[in-house]
Amino acid sequence: MNKHHKTRDFFFNLSPWILAAACVLLLFVLTLFTVNNYQREKKLVVDALTQKGLIIIRFVNSSSRESMRADFRGSPNSMSWEEHARVALEQAAEQPGVDFVALVNINNQIIAGSGEDFLKENIDAAELSFLASLREGPPDFVVLRNIKKKDSGTRSFQVAGRFQPMGGPGIFPGMGGRSGGSSRMMHRSRQPMMSGFNEEMDRLGRAQPVLIVQLNSDQFSSPVKRQVLQMVILFTVFILVAVGSLLSLLTLRGLKGSQVRLGRVEKELQRSERLAALGKMAAGVAHELRNPLSSIKGLAILLKSKFKDENDGVEAAAILVQEVERLNRSIGELLDYAKPAKLNMISLNVNVIVEKTSRLVEVDIEAQDIALDLNLSDNLPQIEVDEDKLTQVFLNLFLNGIQAMDSGGILRVSSRQEGNNVIVIVEDTGSGIASENLQKVFDPYFTTKNDGTGLGLAMSSKIVEEHGGEIVLTSRPGEGTRVEVVLPTNS
Repeated sequence: MNKHHKTRDFFFNLSPWILAAACVLLLFVLTLFTVNNYQREKKLVVDALTQKGLIIIRFVNSSSRESMRADFRGSPNSMSWEEHARVALEQAAEQPGVDFVALVNINNQIIAGSGEDFLKENIDAAELSFLASLREGPPDFVVLRNIKKKDSGTRSFQVAGRFQPMGGPGIFPGMGGRSGGSSRMMHRSRQPMMSGFNEEMDRLGRAQPVLIVQLNSDQFSSPVKRQVLQMVILFTVFILVAVGSLLSLLTLRGLKGSQVRLGRVEKELQRSERLAALGKMAAGVAHELRNPLSSIKGLAILLKSKFKDENDGVEAAAILVQEVERLNRSIGELLDYAKPAKLNMISLNVNVIVEKTSRLVEVDIEAQDIALDLNLSDNLPQIEVDEDKLTQVFLNLFLNGIQAMDSGGILRVSSRQEGNNVIVIVEDTGSGIASENLQKVFDPYFTTKNDGTGLGLAMSSKIVEEHGGEIVLTSRPGEGTRVEVVLPTNS
């Protein structure tokens, strides 16, 4: 059981930042892995397309060479090298996956071409730059590029290399001589053909032709597309898992917060039940004390009447009467706090009650050299209140502020409207309330005064709550206390 609680507390206390850091690390590893796979697949596709393009170029060179060799050997009227190349291009264009094969001379003019996509007579600026990079390289140099077709939006792959049917510098393969007299006789018989062959080779050398092979990359790009799809699916799953984990963690933390709040509510409920039971018991005791106190007061008055002269007996009887009256007041306050409230609601501007209460404490204010600063709003709406009850609330607050300023000070009272609430603020410049007592000031019978009952603020809070409002108290020792009475407008 303890192990289960420790595991649960570990997840409760787990910070979302730890989960976020783990997700970022996992995302980095996942991104590195998928990007490496994508680059590897892309390189394999480029290598495969390059090899196929080179095979097509070699095929055109070798096919043209064999055709030219057979033609120059067997016929005095041989075809031009362009015609031999055109035949080889047509054969190469029939290979699967080949869009077209074109032959371009040094002047960037298309000499021959074949293929379904070969529909143009000139090459564009991009291809000019592409071919220029080829001519800058060595004889066996090839260049590669990916292109996107404007009409269909599909992608293709181009490979370009030099057209070299001779296979490089030197004699034409297969056209070498023989030794002896038969060789000289054959040389004399083939001298016209060699002359024509040399002329064609000269023209071929001056043209410096280049082969462009365009391949359809769809069949090779399928693995790359599958890799991209896998990346999208993997990242989607990762995001869903991360979001789910975050929501789960937040849910666990919310559950912990709910449990903490529930524990506080349970403690408050238990405290309220104890106070309610104590209040009922105290109210019963107070009710039973009233009759004996009335008898004691009556006997004290009778005893006082027996003394005709001013002496210690008269003074003692007067003190007895005063103390009995004080006890009666305390019992009355206790009974008022314990019994259910019955409000006599009327529609009234709360400023009327504040001004009326301020007149009730004028004598106390002047006696302690306190300045009263009233700043009441002129635009307050009328609200449903019990005038006598609220008078009691403000009277308690005013007297508390006055008693907190033994050496004089300022008692500020203001009112305003905020949204659907009317707020009356009572501020004093007195001694303030210690921070450890702020949570206790509304508890019944809690007081720091020698002659206080501890029911003033508790009764005031109860009355305001019965009106649907609340009292908010803030204080700093040595700076004073601020009390806000918030009442709903019911609009």
